[in-house]
Amino acid sequence: TWQAMEKCVELGLTKAIGVSNFSSKKIGDLLTYAKVPPAVNQVELHPVWQQRKLREYCKNVNIHVSAWSPLGAPRASWGSPVVLEHPTIQEIALKH
Repeated sequence: TWQAMEKCVELGLTKAIGVSNFSSKKIGDLLTYAKVPPAVNQVELHPVWQQRKLREYCKNVNIHVSAWSPLGAPRASWGSPVVLEHPTIQEIALKH
C-alpha cells in the first residue's frame, strides 16, 4: 500500500517513492491522501506515444516522469518496430 511505502520514507529506508503506469486521475486520487507525494511516475513513453497531457500534469504537481520502453520493445511479442522506424530516431541513428 502507499501508506507502507510512506513508512519506508519515515524510517529512512528510502529517500523517495514513486508509482508506475499511473494516469493523471490516479495520481490526483493518490495526492488527496498521500503524506509523501510520489517523486516519479514510470510510464511507457516514446516518440510514438508521448503522453503529453500526463507529462504536463506531472510537471504541474512536481512528479518526474520516467520513460519505460523508450524504444517501444521491438523484439517483445507485444512490441512493434514502429518506434525504431520513426524519422527522428532514424535521423539520430544515422548520425551516430
